[in-house]
Amino acid sequence: MARVVNANDFLIGKRCYWDDTPLSGQTVHLYKHSGGWKVRGFVDLQWLYVVCPKCGYQWALWKLGLSRTEEIEVNDLVAEA
Repeated sequence: MARVVNANDFLIGKRCYWDDTPLSGQTVHLYKHSGGWKVRGFVDLQWLYVVCPKCGYQWALWKLGLSRTEEIEVNDLVAEA
């Protein structure tokens, strides 16, 4: 059974590699994606990312170190069509 990871908590201490802006507290965006994560409350796998508020880069959470073998819960999210 996969460990449940809170995506918002995972972002604590994470920073944009391009401009060193903190990513914690940013809204987690998601959309249906076959290579994504199992997210509580969604049937299909979801791709998760945050947007750097300074440079606008979209950081997929795997680039920040979140394994796709984990089950994810998200407190503050934006679901995209």
